[in-house]
Amino acid sequence: MTTDDAVRIITGAILLLSLFMSSISNGVSLGEPTWLWLALLVSSQLFQSGFTRFCWIEAALIKLGMKPDDPKNYSGEDFKQNR
Repeated sequence: MTTDDAVRIITGAILLLSLFMSSISNGVSLGEPTWLWLALLVSSQLFQSGFTRFCWIEAALIKLGMKPDDPKNYSGEDFKQNR
């Protein structure tokens, strides 16, 4: 597991927890269509991409012509030289 994976998992978990807490404390029902569904979709995608390393948003951006990250830029001397 990389730090990128851990950040995705932790961030997704925090967002899912905040959605759960808002549905309990604010009385918002997730059974009815609300804008929280968008947050639920994004946070669950973020959480699972930390385990599977597949992100449909990233895949769509690559198909649109964006370059994927180069993992070696985030380690050791390469990281320090690029900053």
